[in-house]
Amino acid sequence: MKLRCVCLLALVVFVNAAVGALRLAAKQPSSDALATALNLVNDISTKQHSVKGTASAPANASHQQQRAKLDVGFADFNTQLMVTLNTELGNATGGHAWTNEMRQQLAANVTERLKAGITKVLAPIKASIGKTWMALPQDDQKNELVTQLKNGFVSVFANSLQTFDSHLKLGLNRVKIMAERKHPAIDSASLLAKSEDMIIESVLAEHCYDDSAGAKGKAPPKANATTPNHAKFCIKSVAGNLAHRLNDTQSLFSMSMRFEAGAMSLAQRAAAKPEH
Repeated sequence: MKLRCVCLLALVVFVNAAVGALRLAAKQPSSDALATALNLVNDISTKQHSVKGTASAPANASHQQQRAKLDVGFADFNTQLMVTLNTELGNATGGHAWTNEMRQQLAANVTERLKAGITKVLAPIKASIGKTWMALPQDDQKNELVTQLKNGFVSVFANSLQTFDSHLKLGLNRVKIMAERKHPAIDSASLLAKSEDMIIESVLAEHCYDDSAGAKGKAPPKANATTPNHAKFCIKSVAGNLAHRLNDTQSLFSMSMRFEAGAMSLAQRAAAKPEH
């Protein structure tokens, strides 16, 4: 309502100024009159746009503030992870096999791939949080959800940073050994490519192991129609484990908030009821 009044007032001022400009133009020679009228109209038009911009500023600020409410710690975690990565990279690539150009290229490539990998792994969780946030009808409920998630994620992010750090060190230790190997020596291009893969795999790749031999001291079971020839088990990647823990946390809080706010569908409520 306030914005509409401001716009109407600006329109009235514009019309009055235009009329005044035309009256003034009638008292001057034709060419000077036209120039004067156009200048005045242009000045008033500029002021009108300025008023509109000022009136719409609170709306834009409100929109930015609303977006800021959705921050539950992902940005801070990503920043801290990149700092950890750059620190460990600097510690592991100080040998004579590395030139400054190679170090910069390795850092750029690994940073890009790690960011892309983390974004992909965490995308479903962010989408789920966004859906819950949109489903809550009241602003105070939205704020409460964000507060609960941010507090709940603190320990998850902190522990995951330590795990990322330890796995990055393991991967970079392999890189360091490879760079110092002399027989056979490795060329610069291969060193750069293999180092990048080793670092990324240390935190983004699952680690799978062959379990076909069965328990220690026992012969592997014979294959049949229902038993695969090669059994294996896999351990989640560091990034995958982070996503799993975050999802458990957000699912608990989101379901609770939706239930309390009446934002769950009948099917969701039925699925949420414990079985007897």
